[in-house]
Amino acid sequence: MYDFETQGLDQAIKDLDALEREQLPFALALTATWTAQDIQAEEKKVIARVFDNPSPYVINSVLVKSARKDNPIAAVWVSEGSVDKGGNIAKTLFAEIWGGKRKAKGFTHVMRNKGILKSNQYLSAAPNAKRNQYGNISKASLKKVISDLENPNSKKGRIKYFMLDDDSGAGSAWNNVIWKKLGRNDMEPFLIISDEAPSYKKRLPFYEVAERILKKKIPVNFEKAMDYAIASSIR
Repeated sequence: MYDFETQGLDQAIKDLDALEREQLPFALALTATWTAQDIQAEEKKVIARVFDNPSPYVINSVLVKSARKDNPIAAVWVSEGSVDKGGNIAKTLFAEIWGGKRKAKGFTHVMRNKGILKSNQYLSAAPNAKRNQYGNISKASLKKVISDLENPNSKKGRIKYFMLDDDSGAGSAWNNVIWKKLGRNDMEPFLIISDEAPSYKKRLPFYEVAERILKKKIPVNFEKAMDYAIASSIR
C-alpha cells in the first residue's frame, strides 16, 4: 500500500487568505484523493506496459481509498482479489514489485489441499502449454486437471491429463510433470512441478511511480482543489 498526506505545500498554505484557510481541510482532502487517483491511473498504465497482455482483472486491481476533511490521507494499493478469480493478486505482484520468491497461487493451494501436490511443491506452466489471451491457462483446463488426477482410472478414454507413477521407471524429471494427452500415443508437458518457488526479478516500480506522480501532481491538484473548495463555499 502507498498512503500519503499532502506533502510539500507548506509555503502555499502560508500564503492563504482567511477564506482559503477556512476551506483548507476540504481542499487538502480533495488534493490527496485526486493525486491518489492520478497515481492509480499511472500504475495501471505501467502494469499494462510491464506485463505481457495482463488481464483486466490484474490491471483493475489497483484501488484508491479517498481522503476526508477530518483525515486528509489517501491510499493506493493492490487488491488481494479472489482466489476463485485467479488468486491473490497482491501476493502475486509483491514479488514483481520487490523481487524474490513467488508466493503459491490459488490453484497450487487447491492441488496441495487435495493431496495431489506436497505442501512444499509449486506449479508453473510448461513452455508449450496452451494459454488464453492474457497468457494464463484457462480455468476449464485447470478444473479438468484436478478431475483427471483425482480420478485417473475412471472414464477411460476421456482422461486428458495425467502423471506418471513413481515406479514407471521414467525418472524423477518425468514424474515431476503433469502431462497432457495429444493422441493415443503422444503427450506433452502441461504443468511442471518443482520443490522450489519460482523467482522473480523486480520489474514493477510501484512505489517509484507513486513518488513521481505525487511530486508532479500535488501542487497542481492543490491549486485546483482550493479553487473548487472556494467556489463551492460561495454558491
